[in-house]
Amino acid sequence: MSLKFRRLLGLLLLVLSLVAASSIPFEPAPAFLLKWGTLGINNGEFIFPSDVALDAAGNVYVAENSNHRIQKFDGTGTFLSTWGTFGALAGQLDGPFGVAVDALGNVCVVDTGNERIQKFDKDGTFLRMWGWGVNTGATAFEICTSGCLAGIAGSGDGQLNFPTGVAVDAAGNFYVADYLNQRIQKFDSNGNFLTNWGSAGTDDGQFQSPGGVAVDAAGNVYVSEFQGHRIQKFDSSYTFLAKWGAQGSGDGQFENPIGLKVDAAGNVYVADANNDRIQKFDSNGTLLTKWGELGAADGQFDGPRGVAVNLAGDVYVVEQGNNRIQKFGGPWLDLFIGEPEPPSGH
Repeated sequence: MSLKFRRLLGLLLLVLSLVAASSIPFEPAPAFLLKWGTLGINNGEFIFPSDVALDAAGNVYVAENSNHRIQKFDGTGTFLSTWGTFGALAGQLDGPFGVAVDALGNVCVVDTGNERIQKFDKDGTFLRMWGWGVNTGATAFEICTSGCLAGIAGSGDGQLNFPTGVAVDAAGNFYVADYLNQRIQKFDSNGNFLTNWGSAGTDDGQFQSPGGVAVDAAGNVYVSEFQGHRIQKFDSSYTFLAKWGAQGSGDGQFENPIGLKVDAAGNVYVADANNDRIQKFDSNGTLLTKWGELGAADGQFDGPRGVAVNLAGDVYVVEQGNNRIQKFGGPWLDLFIGEPEPPSGH
């Protein structure tokens, strides 16, 4: 073993020991790759973007709360299409907060102001909606495919009261964070009501303003609590499994977490909105890494609300304050010289 190699090995071991002894997560944060968007109403511009989702081809769907529309981009931020205008008719939207894409490429949108859920194909063609009164105006759960109405807010089964987040499982079932009802509701792929769970409170299985929801490959359900400043994990039968977080700015703490997603390895990414950062955990809540701070420079955030992860591990973050999308990838770490460079093709 050469002297130079021994010195490099010694330096590497020293770095690893220092990292292990510190409170900083060992996994390096992903590198900034690109960004797009600015304040406005034109294609590729945003006003109060609230969530982001990806399809199997890597296309990016963004829900815009104040422009009342969905915009679709490719993975590099090139604008592809848009749909939605303000209103209560089929295909119209009122302050959409959440968006999710199923395995077939269908797009589920939380039409928050209209107290209903809408489903579109990948091109934005309206397919159906569900909520109370959306078909005839009756005070009952309904599914509508044409001539539809705004929903009626309330707490009945399938009824919504300021819904925010949405997630889809491998079977095409949709989970909706029913914010003011302090619960999660589950619907099948056609919008039929299946079940719900949760109530107001701080005990296990209770919620304080559930804002985001995600599902992993095993069917476990993760819920972010905007006012409870924590994440809860449930199994596929909705039995409580674990929780983590507390109010604050320290590692693993939160200030109004909302958007969250689970990657293919089961890691959980949380948009820690008022800490202006993303935190990444393993499936049991152990912090792996974090990145971001308040600002408008590359890698900084102003009110991150939604997060999405593709199969390659690239992370997309939507920011309401900066009215933009940022994409991160990697991580790539060079211990000795220069700055990490992303691989070609990104």
